[in-house]
Amino acid sequence: MKDDRFFIRSILEDLARIRKFIDGLNYAGFKKDNKTQYAVFKAFENIGEAVKNISADLRQRHKKVPWKEIAGLRDKLIHGYFGIEEKIIWTAAKKEAVVLKTLFLEIKKEEKWEIKN
Repeated sequence: MKDDRFFIRSILEDLARIRKFIDGLNYAGFKKDNKTQYAVFKAFENIGEAVKNISADLRQRHKKVPWKEIAGLRDKLIHGYFGIEEKIIWTAAKKEAVVLKTLFLEIKKEEKWEIKN
């Protein structure tokens, strides 16, 4: 069985991928680039799936993380709520991903885990 460390590492890796995917793009460029949109979409989907696998114990210890909201974004994406606009994904990639990275790095530090990120 995979442990919380595995899922936190996976989340940090996907957050790093998102940064690479959008590096050098503005919103207009992102909106035209279907491959990048899809890659960012899938990375957020993966993050949401990883969050759903994190133990209740870890979630309880780290209440600053918006666990339900992260999982909720994943649900909106995976269940095909086609009303999701590029702007929402773009904003999540530009702003929320930075905040999430900070929060998950804090978990790594507080748990004293050695995880490459």
